[in-house]
Amino acid sequence: MNDDKMLMAWKIIREPIGAITVAALLLASPAAAQSVKEARQTCTGNPDVPWSQQVKSCTVLIQSSGDAGNNLASHYYKRGVAYFNLGEFDRSIADNDQAIRLNARYEDAWVNRGAAYARKGQIDRAIQDYDQAIRLNPRDPIAYYNRGQARLDKEQYDLAIQDFNESLKLNPKNEYALNNRGVAYRSKGQYARAIEDYDLAIKINDKYVAAYNNRCWARALAGQYEQALADCDMSLKLKPNDATAYDGKGFTLLRLGRPDRALAEYDRALVISPKLVSALYGRGIAKLRTGDRAGGNADIAAAKAIQGSIAGEFQRYGIYEREPSRPDPKRVGSSRQRTQR
Repeated sequence: MNDDKMLMAWKIIREPIGAITVAALLLASPAAAQSVKEARQTCTGNPDVPWSQQVKSCTVLIQSSGDAGNNLASHYYKRGVAYFNLGEFDRSIADNDQAIRLNARYEDAWVNRGAAYARKGQIDRAIQDYDQAIRLNPRDPIAYYNRGQARLDKEQYDLAIQDFNESLKLNPKNEYALNNRGVAYRSKGQYARAIEDYDLAIKINDKYVAAYNNRCWARALAGQYEQALADCDMSLKLKPNDATAYDGKGFTLLRLGRPDRALAEYDRALVISPKLVSALYGRGIAKLRTGDRAGGNADIAAAKAIQGSIAGEFQRYGIYEREPSRPDPKRVGSSRQRTQR
């Protein structure tokens, strides 16, 4: 179930207003001045310079005492972006705290602090920061996109769709917003709408693996099994040995009533990602359907230990641990005859 919930934590930097303070550089040694000069070129907040280098460069600028106010806020913000992309979310939050302290209207810092909180699982705290960012700049597509992601995490699907709609009004070519709006529609059971969004995302980027994976799931849920399998195969062509694509194939085959073939796909997924809960639970169901009760129960128990709600999720998709009993036509007929007597 690959949602591709990518948080956007950097953008083209909007330099704050304010002149560079030159006095401190004039008092510094030539070597130090040169170091600061180089740092200004490599503390960018954009992926044009390795993030680890940016941490060093931005630190030089922060510690040089050459800048203050909005300019210093910019250095903290850019280092916060670098820390975010290095996975150091607490440090990213601390730097964005400093940027906001220096410039409370620094909308980008609010967005990026929210993204760091979201990565730490503090979704409500992230939404508060995105709310403030949107108040400061109601025309920032990334702020709406990130808030949509957070609301998607909270299963607030209608609110998530509203945010993705706003983001797409401002940037119609954001394939990530289209993909994740599709996820929200799929979660609401609106599979045709979801497929439309995945179609649009793939039209923008025909190598977008997550969109193929998600369309595979949506088509399987819509009963379009052959097309679903084609999507998962395309995903594997673009990204071989992708556990989520094998998981999608397994799910499609399970829905198609081919547990033997589903079992092989789930095995492939779990070799790559042993704790992929949807594949683990799906394999358990496939084992039950092929007569391996002990193995099936073991996989199902392991999946539930990872995610207690996984059984309910599959039930919403029409897949149960015990297949719903179907009435025996002969018994129905005989019962009806007895009643008529």
